[in-house]
Amino acid sequence: MKNTVLIVIIAVLSIFLIGFAYVSQDEQLCCKYSLCANITKECEKEEEAKGTEISSEKGVKIKLDNIKEGDTVEVGFEVKGSVTGSWFTEGVFPVRIIEKETNSVIITNTARATDEWQTDEDVPFSFVIDAEIEEEGSYILRFDKANPSGLSDEYDYASLSVNLKPYKSVAEEENVDVKVFFSNSKLNPDMKDCKLVYPVTRTIPKTEAIAKAALEELIKGLTQEDKDDAYFTNINSNVKILGLSIEDGVARVDFSKELEEGVAGSCKVESIRAQIEETLKQFDNINSVVISVEGKVEGILQP
Repeated sequence: MKNTVLIVIIAVLSIFLIGFAYVSQDEQLCCKYSLCANITKECEKEEEAKGTEISSEKGVKIKLDNIKEGDTVEVGFEVKGSVTGSWFTEGVFPVRIIEKETNSVIITNTARATDEWQTDEDVPFSFVIDAEIEEEGSYILRFDKANPSGLSDEYDYASLSVNLKPYKSVAEEENVDVKVFFSNSKLNPDMKDCKLVYPVTRTIPKTEAIAKAALEELIKGLTQEDKDDAYFTNINSNVKILGLSIEDGVARVDFSKELEEGVAGSCKVESIRAQIEETLKQFDNINSVVISVEGKVEGILQP
């Protein structure tokens, strides 16, 4: 008797395990069963990817495919969904972006049908969230039924609360700050120490050749703001960088002949050398600098 019960238990368990293995191979099928869904994260991912359904004041259902209540999205995000064709006029309807704290409309976007809209069936639509905001905050997306006649009987809307972040372009994300060094007549009156140079920040696109890019900013020279703050440079603006290599902490930089044009006096020479060296030595992989002009090292930037 005991053996029979044991055999039945083993058989039932085997059938269960085989069935479970079959179900778990199919994510969509697995997610329908709580036991299977509880041991896989795929169902959670699928659920997260889903949007939501909101109801208008008059009970019209708006399905949102990729956004739901409380989501945080960036300006520029494309919202996709569907709603009955009667919500559109000429294939569009307005979506107002309302600042939650002040309840003021900051902009109206236009949702457009992506399929034939003259139907009583649900029609897919999309729009890109476009708003000029400076910092992340709470907003309401108000989906208004198109109502060109302005009749109160035709007025209807549905709302969704979200957090919006300002759009950050790829260029902004990949910008980097570097320092360029100039002399300053306020900070170093009478140039008592000609080697004293001071950093000014420049924001440039991120690049692998960051040291060369910083030198190029140095050669570009001063902004009006720099000049107003008493900065000045001793480097000629028509200088070209012919080459830059970095090895074992030593940066070897080769300039065009313009680097030495019109250069006279030990103070000016010391200042030029200090501007170049400090601009390069801001980088951790550079400990010292060797300056050359068109390949020549000896006698360069000598008083």
